[in-house]
Amino acid sequence: MKAEILKGKRVMVVEDDYIQSGDIAQTLISHGADVVVFDDVRSALGFLGNNFVDIALLDVQLGRELSYPIADEFLRLCIPFLLLSGHKQADVPARFAHVPFVGKPCSHEELVALMISTVHGNELTF
Repeated sequence: MKAEILKGKRVMVVEDDYIQSGDIAQTLISHGADVVVFDDVRSALGFLGNNFVDIALLDVQLGRELSYPIADEFLRLCIPFLLLSGHKQADVPARFAHVPFVGKPCSHEELVALMISTVHGNELTF
């Protein structure tokens, strides 16, 4: 069951749209995840500097900034993550070519399924 697969996993969601981040967080919580939500690069990096997460979902465009500094830190720490964007995957820098990409809009079940496969190493390996 999917709820059991994410149980005990801490998931970081970085999304600047309050409604979307809340909906995504509730979906992940309903599947057993422990979710932390941030809407900017500084807050997310600050949390990551002192806490562990198992996987993250990063919206590429956060207002006027991009989430790439967070993505770079996840690469450095070898923590899996997904990129979420309303832009094209081709716009993502080449260093993230191996990272699962989810285009907006998408279903929450699609996000959960990709997150489950990623957290268990089926989509992303470092």
